[in-house]
Amino acid sequence: MNNPLRILQTLDHHLTRPAEITLFGRAALALGYEDSPPEFAGSHDVDAILPLPWLAAEDENMDFWQAQVKTNAELQPQGLYITHLFRELEVILTPDWLTQQRASPPSDAPAGSVSPVHARSDTHQDDARRRK
Repeated sequence: MNNPLRILQTLDHHLTRPAEITLFGRAALALGYEDSPPEFAGSHDVDAILPLPWLAAEDENMDFWQAQVKTNAELQPQGLYITHLFRELEVILTPDWLTQQRASPPSDAPAGSVSPVHARSDTHQDDARRRK
């Protein structure tokens, strides 16, 4: 089983409104690259970056925080969770990552849709080149 996928599907199940998150770390690699090492799919958590404008609209995003709590409670018996959440300014993925275009759910996306994964890792690409 792909744990990051299970965590995000559980989060999606509890969401009633769209939410934007940018994944990074092992979860992003497990979901963003077909040839990622199998142990990445065994990650017990999902690390995510939350956009500053979205965070500024606190009252509009209570649904996400409630869905996060429900997700963690539901998956706690399996030791899975989503708790490492960072503001955009707290993480640097690439020097210009904040200015790059972000993908958003399509306008006809159902309630609770999570934006597509933004997986970035120069380290993973270097490792893949070394294995060839």
